[in-house]
Amino acid sequence: MPAGTYSARGAGGQWMEVIPERNMVFVHLVDTYVKNNVAFEDIGTLLQMVLDSKIEDN
Repeated sequence: MPAGTYSARGAGGQWMEVIPERNMVFVHLVDTYVKNNVAFEDIGTLLQMVLDSKIEDN
Protein backbone atom coordinates (compact mmCIF):
# COMPACT_ATOMS: atom_id res chain seq x y z
CA MET A 1 0.00 0.00 0.00
CA PRO A 2 1.19 3.55 -0.67
CA ALA A 3 2.50 5.65 2.21
CA GLY A 4 -0.30 7.42 4.10
CA THR A 5 -2.74 4.52 3.68
CA TYR A 6 -4.69 3.54 6.78
CA SER A 7 -7.37 0.99 7.58
CA ALA A 8 -9.83 -0.34 10.13
CA ARG A 9 -10.87 -3.96 10.40
CA GLY A 10 -13.59 -5.54 12.45
CA ALA A 11 -15.37 -8.78 13.24
CA GLY A 12 -16.54 -11.10 10.51
CA GLY A 13 -14.82 -9.37 7.63
CA GLN A 14 -15.65 -5.70 8.13
CA TRP A 15 -12.88 -3.71 6.46
CA MET A 16 -12.23 -0.09 5.52
CA GLU A 17 -9.11 1.06 3.69
CA VAL A 18 -8.37 4.75 2.98
CA ILE A 19 -5.81 5.31 0.24
CA PRO A 20 -5.25 9.08 -0.10
CA GLU A 21 -2.68 8.69 -2.89
CA ARG A 22 -5.38 7.05 -5.04
CA ASN A 23 -8.20 9.32 -3.76
CA MET A 24 -9.94 6.08 -2.77
CA VAL A 25 -11.92 4.62 0.11
CA PHE A 26 -12.59 0.86 0.04
CA VAL A 27 -15.32 -0.47 2.35
CA HIS A 28 -16.33 -4.11 2.76
CA LEU A 29 -19.32 -4.90 4.97
CA VAL A 30 -20.65 -8.26 6.15
CA ASP A 31 -24.02 -9.03 7.71
CA THR A 32 -22.66 -10.62 10.88
CA TYR A 33 -26.13 -10.91 12.42
CA VAL A 34 -26.69 -14.08 10.39
CA LYS A 35 -23.30 -15.56 11.33
CA ASN A 36 -21.65 -14.65 8.01
CA ASN A 37 -17.86 -14.54 7.91
CA VAL A 38 -15.44 -13.51 5.18
CA ALA A 39 -11.73 -14.23 5.51
CA PHE A 40 -9.52 -11.14 5.56
CA GLU A 41 -7.34 -12.91 2.97
CA ASP A 42 -10.29 -13.00 0.55
CA ILE A 43 -11.07 -9.33 1.14
CA GLY A 44 -7.42 -8.49 0.53
CA THR A 45 -7.65 -10.31 -2.80
CA LEU A 46 -10.76 -8.29 -3.69
CA LEU A 47 -9.05 -5.02 -2.71
CA GLN A 48 -6.04 -5.89 -4.87
CA MET A 49 -8.35 -6.58 -7.83
CA VAL A 50 -9.99 -3.16 -7.36
CA LEU A 51 -6.60 -1.44 -7.13
CA ASP A 52 -5.38 -3.23 -10.25
CA SER A 53 -8.47 -2.15 -12.21
CA LYS A 54 -8.68 1.51 -11.12
CA ILE A 55 -7.84 3.95 -13.90
CA GLU A 56 -5.48 6.66 -12.67
CA ASP A 57 -6.78 10.25 -12.69
CA ASN A 58 -5.14 12.54 -15.22
